[in-house]
Amino acid sequence: MNAIGQRAHFHNYSTIPPEKFCFVLNTVLPPDVRVSASREVPVWLHARFSCRGKIYTYRIHNSRHASAMYRNMSTHIPVPIDEYKMAEAAKRLLGTHDFGAFQAAGGTAKTTMRSIYGIDISRQGDDITMIVRGNAFLYNMVRIMAGTLIAIGQGRLSPDCLDEALQTQNRLVLGVTAPPNGLELTKIYYDLDGERPTDPLFPIQEGLPPIEL
Repeated sequence: MNAIGQRAHFHNYSTIPPEKFCFVLNTVLPPDVRVSASREVPVWLHARFSCRGKIYTYRIHNSRHASAMYRNMSTHIPVPIDEYKMAEAAKRLLGTHDFGAFQAAGGTAKTTMRSIYGIDISRQGDDITMIVRGNAFLYNMVRIMAGTLIAIGQGRLSPDCLDEALQTQNRLVLGVTAPPNGLELTKIYYDLDGERPTDPLFPIQEGLPPIEL
């Protein structure tokens, strides 16, 4: 998985100004990891448990030949995909549901109830992009969504499998887990000034308890 919106927190007693930590950390991090910004946050904030919502992006290169330039940032699917079928089927996943069927083995979530606020699927040339907005996600949830919607877009699965999975929690009616290289963690939201999303499909409110993960 790739990430451009990953967050982390730590406590320290250093005299380094908060906004300078990104420069210090980048001198010791490997070349494929970079801290783009650093700031001081309230002591109660936890990078994982204070999260109010996330945006994931899944990218598919739908062409006979794989992309050399973007092979590590997209999943190559050589068989034609109907992105309109994908987008129409994805509407069935919107709202608050028990997404237990969309969790891979090894998940440790206390509850499998999740809210999906939006799934946008679009194509530009050979590239299909799926953007998913939600309050929280289960282990491999977006990759299972992507694998299932790809199969629907190819006509290998019926959209009804999504309804069945939500009703029965049966993982076997869904598609395979899509490869990790197409997945990107795009954005994480907190109840901090300047970080509340303006997207009306993201009903994030102040004063809510931490999400039970």
